Amino acid sequence: MDSKFGTKVRKIIACFLLLCSLSMLLAGCDYTTYPPSITARWKSTDPDFTLEYWKGTSTRPYKSNEYLILNDEQLFIEVIYFPGDFAIVPANSTDMEKVYLRGTWKLSKNELVFHITEDHLFGGIYKEIHFSRENLE
Repeated sequence: MDSKFGTKVRKIIACFLLLCSLSMLLAGCDYTTYPPSITARWKSTDPDFTLEYWKGTSTRPYKSNEYLILNDEQLFIEVIYFPGDFAIVPANSTDMEKVYLRGTWKLSKNELVFHITEDHLFGGIYKEIHFSRENLE
C-alpha cells in the first residue's frame, strides 16, 4: 500500500513541476538578458539618471557606471537586478539595509523601464522611470 501511495505522490509532484515549467515558457518571460549584459548607456531625463554598462573581464562579466543627479549632486548607486525585480542601493554597499528604490523592470531593445514599488529617494514622485538606449560602441 505504501508503494502505491509513494508512486502517486511522485506522479503528482512530477505533474506539478511540468505545469510550472510550462507556465514559465508560455509566459514568454526572458530573464536571461539583463541590462548589464548589453553594452549601452541607458539614459532617463526625468529624473536625470544614467546607467552605463560595458564588457568586463572573465571574473566580472561587465563593468558599470551608475549614477543619478539629485539636487544638483551626482549620487553614485548600484542597481541590483533579480529576475524581473531590481533594487537600487548606494554604490559599494555591503548590505541591503539602505535601499533607495525597489520594483520591477522590463527590457526591450531600446527601452528599459523601472516600475517602482518602494521609494526612499524621490518621495513617491515617480511610479515609473523610462530609460532610452544609447550605444557605447
